[in-house]
Amino acid sequence: MENIIEIKDLTFSYHDKLIFDKLNLEIKQGTFTTIIGSNDSGKSTLIKIVLGLIKTDSNITIDGKNIKYFDKNKIGFIPDNINDSIIMDTVIDEIMLNNDKINNDELDKLLKEFNLYEKKNENPKNLSDGEQQLMYLISYLLKKPSIIICDGSFNSVCSLMKDNILKKLKRLCNEKKITIINVTNDSEDILYGDYVVILYNNKVIFNDKKEILLNNEKLFRKVKLKVPFMSDVSLKLCYYGLLNNIETDMGRMINKLWK
Repeated sequence: MENIIEIKDLTFSYHDKLIFDKLNLEIKQGTFTTIIGSNDSGKSTLIKIVLGLIKTDSNITIDGKNIKYFDKNKIGFIPDNINDSIIMDTVIDEIMLNNDKINNDELDKLLKEFNLYEKKNENPKNLSDGEQQLMYLISYLLKKPSIIICDGSFNSVCSLMKDNILKKLKRLCNEKKITIINVTNDSEDILYGDYVVILYNNKVIFNDKKEILLNNEKLFRKVKLKVPFMSDVSLKLCYYGLLNNIETDMGRMINKLWK
């Protein structure tokens, strides 16, 4: 599997504060990667560098091209606060704002899939935070992006809505092979992705499949992250011989225990 993002020896300081010290990062194409770390670990700064909003002299390539020459329109970016960026009076107009060529059938299909079809003529500022995230997601999907980056995008939505959105992103990753990057400080988000990247002490200290991390309670303690609830329960059940390995899906866990 090829890497869609490669960062080599990234060193970056801001106001004389060291943010990254020879940071190296590889993200595989068509995967769902969760980037996690404490609030001061530089997660948002890293994303701004990937988006080209912060310039560095480091060797960064996206889809095999130097970051200077990569078409940023191929990246969909969903920030943590969308409401302040909304300028149009209807959901449909906001979606069409940066989409010159729109296939109406495809648009209607996406609106229905994400449960916004009945609200397409409403003022987008009246949508819930989660619905605004989905509106932005639809807008980007119409552009056929290679990468979708969510930077703390779901911090203010309820757990049920968050679960719904992350599952939709996972399905998009699987079906359309879009690379999803979810930047978060909520360790529960780890369960939705394929890979996990941990930022700690100005570096990437972990970049591997989530299953490897979920079996490493010691690393969770080191970086001061909570073990996801389902993983924590699984580990305890494994300890008592009730499960053979970690199970992150409640339904599957119940079925295994019932048998």
